[in-house]
Amino acid sequence: MHEMGASIRAEMREMIGSLGTELHEANASLRAEMQEANTSLRAEMREANASLRAEMHERISSVKAELIKWLFIFWVDQVVTMVGILLAFFK
Repeated sequence: MHEMGASIRAEMREMIGSLGTELHEANASLRAEMQEANTSLRAEMREANASLRAEMHERISSVKAELIKWLFIFWVDQVVTMVGILLAFFK
């Protein structure tokens, strides 16, 4: 009976060792997959960020040009109005 218990223990140790090895291999494989996915995601994020930056730079430049145009129109209008008021005042 003692031999039978020892035999079962040996089989159990072997099974546990085998399961531990399988678990370790699966864990290593999962880590590699996760690292690959993480690297891929980082590359995609960098590309998206660069694209977004370029688009925002273009939009800001466009808005800046529009703002300068309208400021120029405003100041020209102000000068014309002041000249008109002064001419009316001194007549």
